[in-house]
Amino acid sequence: MDYIYFAPNKEYTAFKIGFSCRPDIRLSNVDGNVDYSKTYLFECKNKYSIEDFCHRYFKDFNVVIYEGDGSTEWFDIAIFKTAKDVLIQNQRMLSIINHYKFNESFIEKAKPIRKANYGTMTEKELEVFLHQLLVGNNNIRNVAIIAVSHYMALKVSQISPLNMGDAVRNLDNINNEPLKAALEDYIEYRKKKDGLVFNLKAPLFVSQRGQRFSANSLATLIRNLYNKHGYPDCSSETGKKSAKLRAIKRFEESIDSFN
Repeated sequence: MDYIYFAPNKEYTAFKIGFSCRPDIRLSNVDGNVDYSKTYLFECKNKYSIEDFCHRYFKDFNVVIYEGDGSTEWFDIAIFKTAKDVLIQNQRMLSIINHYKFNESFIEKAKPIRKANYGTMTEKELEVFLHQLLVGNNNIRNVAIIAVSHYMALKVSQISPLNMGDAVRNLDNINNEPLKAALEDYIEYRKKKDGLVFNLKAPLFVSQRGQRFSANSLATLIRNLYNKHGYPDCSSETGKKSAKLRAIKRFEESIDSFN
């Protein structure tokens, strides 16, 4: 799902208009000290056209918060309510599916009833789990690890040796949007965190001490994440197993479509 976000800064002098499939991670990398409690989201189908519409419609209220990438996406807070009303009133024309305050509906999604599923996760459970991971320490890293585990169907013994260059060089070849978004956000986070020492030969995923995860330590981390969020039957094998089941389900659905 894609979202257009209206995100005020903490000083409540301006707000940013942008889009992302995971706005909480996107906004955590934005200069301007975003106030999540006042951020507003619009679920949408045409993110590019809606963002362009907003930027053109409200261009006379553009303000400069900082110089550089994204600096033209900030607008005077005086039109915050008006801007929201414009999108709400034109939601059918703009193909907006739903709208709500960020803190009410995005992170605090209701978790579906969990049934024992032999250590695998359904697509819906994975979606909710990834949202749950967005809150807490090392959230950007943890989302990327689980995304790689599930969407690339890799074992921890295959994830642990990966270097930053493996992700950077292959980013344009990734067609899975949630995986691509997770890696883009994580790479951007590492660039900012590592600064001048950022390099493509560095381990892709590192511990709090900055060390490469061993296969065993990565397996422990993944299991702990599952346990913390209510999936005690899941383990480091869950990503690979679940990916196989999803592939089989898609194949079965494609066969049924011909009948």
